Amino acid sequence: MKKVSIISPVFENLNRLGQTINGLTEFFKDKYDFEVLYYYSGELPADAPTDSHFMFYQIEKGQSYNDCITDGFEKANGNCVIVADLNDLNYKDYLLKLLVEWENKAQIVLIKKEKEKQNFFQKIGNFFGKIFRKLGDLLVGVAGLNKDFRAMRTFQLFADNVVEVIKEFPQKNYYLRNFDCWVDFRVTVLYSNEILKVKNHEKVFNKNLFFGCTSLLLSLAMLFVLIFTSKLIDATNRSMYVLIGIGLMIVFAVIGLYNLYKGFVYKKTKIKYLDEK
Repeated sequence: MKKVSIISPVFENLNRLGQTINGLTEFFKDKYDFEVLYYYSGELPADAPTDSHFMFYQIEKGQSYNDCITDGFEKANGNCVIVADLNDLNYKDYLLKLLVEWENKAQIVLIKKEKEKQNFFQKIGNFFGKIFRKLGDLLVGVAGLNKDFRAMRTFQLFADNVVEVIKEFPQKNYYLRNFDCWVDFRVTVLYSNEILKVKNHEKVFNKNLFFGCTSLLLSLAMLFVLIFTSKLIDATNRSMYVLIGIGLMIVFAVIGLYNLYKGFVYKKTKIKYLDEK
């Protein structure tokens, strides 16, 4: 059974700890072995579990979020490592999406916030906002901070071979820089509007299987169209007509097979979404 490691600095936000731990136990049940590395400050609740799946590390004074994740990378021993904000109410939805892409052979999976549609005045305000942010990034860059970290740190997945590369970085706390630009690994970037409504994935309509079957049917239909209509085309244009038809047939077939593959991978990942009680 594959093992998933989750690194989650929660600092003093421990009010939902018991609820989240119960949710994670049910979430991974019979699907993956797992471990959760919690980094906290303050005091743990009296009902904090002693389960071996959950490990707690107290954050020392001056230890940053980056420091916690760096330490977690050294301690984690799963087949993949997820950096996750377990205080997010939709954490199960995000975890599910990360794991589905990982099962689909992605080695790095990043979740970014989807850009909102903006009117003319909002675009103007956003333009000047970007200028100020770039100035801020310049200042924090001089201070040794990473601008990409702020935008992408909430939910990320790294396969174990990627983790080993990251651990060899000479400069620590820079493991989050520009991962969506890496060419040595298979990277998937997901976009979220932070209003995900994933319920029970065993009952949810599987669009990949639908599009896969539809594309294969279109490919088959294109074959019959070529067989019955090619004779109606004059000889000078027939070869070009057949060539275009075969090209479209191949495109539909490739799209269909790819979507069927993704659909079966998604179906294989039978992790149910459990509503918070």
